[in-house]
Parts: sequence; structure tokens; C-alpha cells
Amino acid sequence: GRSDEFLKLEIIKKLIGIISIIVSIPFGVHVMAIAYLITGPISAVVNTFPNKRLLNYSFKEQLEDLVPYIGLSLFMGFIVWPVQYLPIGNIVIIILQVILGAIIYVIGSRLFRLDMFFELINMIRRKR
Repeated sequence: GRSDEFLKLEIIKKLIGIISIIVSIPFGVHVMAIAYLITGPISAVVNTFPNKRLLNYSFKEQLEDLVPYIGLSLFMGFIVWPVQYLPIGNIVIIILQVILGAIIYVIGSRLFRLDMFFELINMIRRKR
């Protein structure tokens, strides 16, 4: 619907990304990676501005809606992260982490009755 809004947001987010890269280059790859991690949440905040104006959906409301998913993702990461230290091959570690992460996320989504999980399940069922 509002391609003009989308274009403005993308330009702003790309500028933020380019500036963070330019500023962090002299400090090395690690600082560039950290700068990239920081630009993600900043870009997410930039995306929230038109939602308030066009949908009357405030940043606070958006954050409240996201907190359960962020919490579950952090919990999943906390559980999956130590798997990398098992004395097994890298491919097996990745497979274990993906399977364990998926199990934790599905169980957590059902346990906490997260709306998006059930919407996804319903979409998959309708496709069949």
C-alpha cells in the first residue's frame, strides 16, 4: 500500500547501516560485527514509526507484543548455546542445535500460548 513509506524507511535503515560500517572499519572486524548487531534493533525501532502514525499501534504496544517471543528466543539460545562444546563433529552439533532449538521453541510456544505460533500452524494446515 504505502511504497513511499517503505522506501523512506529502507533509505534511513541503509544509511544507518552504512554509517555504522564506515565508523567501525578502523576498529576491525569484531567492532564491525558489534556495530552490525546494534543496527538491527535500531532498524526495528525505525520500522515502528509508521505503525504508530498509520495503524495507531504504538512502540510500547509493539514491544509488549514482542517480549514473549524475545524471551522464548533468549531462553532457547541459552539452552542451545552449550551444545557447541560437546566433543562431536561440527555438522552433528549444528543438527543437534537446530533440532533442540525447534523443540524448545515449539514446546515454549504451546506452553505460553503464543498467538503467532498458532497462526503459523493454522496457515500450514490451510495450505494442505
